[in-house]
Parts: sequence; structure tokens; C-alpha cells
Amino acid sequence: ESLETSIDLRIQYLAYRALKSAVQEANADSGSVVVLDVNTGEVLAMANQPAFNPNDRSQFHPNFYRNRAVMDVMEPGSTMKPFVVAAGLQGGTLTPASLIDVATNVKVPGRPNDVADPADHQLDSPAQPGAILAKSSNRGIVRIALAQRPEAIWDMLRGVGFGIGSASGFPGESAGLLPPLSYWRPAAVASLSIGYGLNATPLQLASAYATLAGGGVRRPVTFRRVDGPVRGERVMDETVAREVVGMLEHVVSNDGTAARAAIEGYRVS
Repeated sequence: ESLETSIDLRIQYLAYRALKSAVQEANADSGSVVVLDVNTGEVLAMANQPAFNPNDRSQFHPNFYRNRAVMDVMEPGSTMKPFVVAAGLQGGTLTPASLIDVATNVKVPGRPNDVADPADHQLDSPAQPGAILAKSSNRGIVRIALAQRPEAIWDMLRGVGFGIGSASGFPGESAGLLPPLSYWRPAAVASLSIGYGLNATPLQLASAYATLAGGGVRRPVTFRRVDGPVRGERVMDETVAREVVGMLEHVVSNDGTAARAAIEGYRVS
């Protein structure tokens, strides 16, 4: 049969070049970038650093050869916070206008240290969920998480693909780790809500965000070209997904933690 990959050579070239520059600038050990089409689940670009030239066997090293974007796992940290907000909106314990106490640290049973915010992430209290995401407030997210049933957050994370493979078919792909619900005591919920105690691949993380961008529909990731939109599986209400995407636009505003990621002429979340 005719086999055509989904990779867009122009985007692939630009992603590879930008990643190589960023890894060098940050003096990082490694880095990965994944670009997905949110309507089809196609992988438009995937690059890793360090890289290798398959035509030059003198460069060959096992650590360079593997595809880190689908094989290496990480604790995703604050990138989990939008999904905690989405779970709250979906379950009705939260609205975009809800006011959350972010003035004081959070004491969590079973956790030795209070949950605090860095000095440069301080917010006026009380704060709405959009402001909590814009400043990546640990206090705010943990309070949002502890107000929910653990099942609601677990279902949301599982729904967008954490703890399960992407079904991309790429050799050696890791499914990451989402702890069983039986382990979700208050201390675990607090840690998981800010992205610790679970792990995921860069591809899983990109797929989860593509689900938000796709209006709450999770589409299977594919390296093969797809003609036309893919139906996928609805895992959150479209209204909830749109609300969270709108909140994430504030992350790249002047008041957010990633103002340098704003691009003139484009909406960025």
C-alpha cells in the first residue's frame, strides 16, 4: 500500500532548528518538541536533542538514537494545572467566576510542608481560576483540587490520555504513570494537582493539550497522513475546554508567567 507520513517537512525543519538553539542556550541535557494537528491527531513535527545523523555512523550513540518524545517520561509539573481546573468546571465545583483564597499557604494532611507560591507568583486574594492559571498559583490549584472528589480529577487526567499509550504505534512508546485511584489521599491529590507523583511523555502532554485545543475531543495520535477531520472521543464538555483555553491565553499576557511566548497577530494559549 501507499505509505505517507504526517510529518510536514517545513515545520519539522523549523522545530528541529528552534529546539537545537533552545537546548544550547539553556545548556540543557536534552529536549523534545512535538507539533500536532488538533483536528486530525497527525504529528506534524517531532524533534529531539541530542540528535544524530543516520548517514554518519561515527556519531552513533544509543542515547541519541532513541526518540525521547515518545520513550522518555517526566514529571509534568505545572502543565497539569489546566486539567485540574477543567475537572472542577466539568464537575460543577468551580466556575470561571469562582473566587479562591490564594493569600495563605495550604496545610494538607499527610504532607510535611505547606503548599506555597514563589514570590513572583503572588496574587491578590481571592482570585479567579483564570488568574490562578496565569500566575501558576500552587495555592490556588491545590485548593481547587481538594474541593473536588479525587475521582473527578483522575477521570479527567485519564480521559485526556495520561497513564495510557497514545496508540501512535511508535516502537518503544511509554504509557507513563498515573497512580491508581486507591493512592489518592489528600497529600497525593495536592502533589498530583501541581504535576508531581505522576509522569508522562512529551507526546502524551502534547496530545492532552491538543484535546483542550480541539474542544474537548481526544483524537488518536498518528504518524500517518490523514485526509479530513477525525471524529475522536469526547472526554470533556466543549464549553469547559473553551473556557480553559481562554484562561490559558492570560498565561502569555503581560500579567502571566509566559509573556515572552506571545506572538503578535496570533491567539496563543
